[in-house]
Amino acid sequence: MDRPAVLLLTDDPNIARAIGMLLHDWGYDGCPADSGWHEAGNGRRVAGILVDLLVTGTTKALDAALALRKCLGGSVPILIQANEGCAHLPQALADRVSILPKPVDPSDVRAWLMSQSRC
Repeated sequence: MDRPAVLLLTDDPNIARAIGMLLHDWGYDGCPADSGWHEAGNGRRVAGILVDLLVTGTTKALDAALALRKCLGGSVPILIQANEGCAHLPQALADRVSILPKPVDPSDVRAWLMSQSRC
């Protein structure tokens, strides 16, 4: 059985590795975000986009995630782990976007993924 992909948009290889291991344990494949077009193009289900950017604020992280989702051509859910706390999203941008303030408990990420698979 193919595991659903979760695209990782991060600028820290240690974070990518740690999140990737957790995702694997939870039944997903963590894939670098730049592989997103390949993952979507081969018919594989993309369960979500997980964003953890150290050098950008929440607004720039949201912009990057929305651009990736647009390239995927769908309404893939987005979770941003925010450095600057929870930001309020304009309603027009809030569709299937969640923001969690750091530090993020991994169980919250897992609960978010599971809730998205039921949508």
